[in-house]
Amino acid sequence: DDNRPVVPIGKPVDAEVYLLNPDLQPVAPGEVGEIYIGGPGLARGYFHRPEATAERFISHPWSKGARLYKTGDRA
Repeated sequence: DDNRPVVPIGKPVDAEVYLLNPDLQPVAPGEVGEIYIGGPGLARGYFHRPEATAERFISHPWSKGARLYKTGDRA
């Protein structure tokens, strides 16, 4: 009998996750790519760090006016 309380960890966010190659194209299944995150919940950038913002927040290649966050992580 498990009477421990349930602890919520937050609410789900509406996010898009992409694995892209250096040409910003999706990688094939089983290939390694860089992780990019997008969607309505994406931050506008780094606070008072315009250089870092310009480096990591890029134009979304398929959605005009949208942006992706370049994580630097590979998967």
